[in-house]
Amino acid sequence: MFADPQGAVLAMIKPEGEDQPPPEGPVPGNVVWRELLANDAAAETCFYQDLFGWKETQSFEMGPNGTYHVYGKNGRDLGGMMKRPEGYPLAPHFLYYVHVQDLDAAIERREARRRQGLDGSDADPVGRAGRAVRGPAGRGLRVARK
Repeated sequence: MFADPQGAVLAMIKPEGEDQPPPEGPVPGNVVWRELLANDAAAETCFYQDLFGWKETQSFEMGPNGTYHVYGKNGRDLGGMMKRPEGYPLAPHFLYYVHVQDLDAAIERREARRRQGLDGSDADPVGRAGRAVRGPAGRGLRVARK
């Protein structure tokens, strides 16, 4: 495990044996998008390109939150990087989007377990419906439907 220059924590692994190819489409329960909320998304884009070979595949302006940087590798978009919104309660971190079959049911299960939501947004920057939630340990996660 390590922290990037702005403090977002992640881990690197070397799989035993051959790496598995990614699934053709979204699989319920799998992470489908990795979003980095950072203080300086452009600097993080350069850092991760040097570290993992992630390249910016597109970008677009998001008003006060600056530029949204979509990154990918080998012709596949993997996630995005953006400036943390003003007043956002967490330090720089990755927010993981998990594919669910039934978004409303997943949100209801979250509500039933009294987990605290981080925002009321219904769509992410690239148009997937979803909701950011915080688990009991305080970590952020986003549930999404394709």
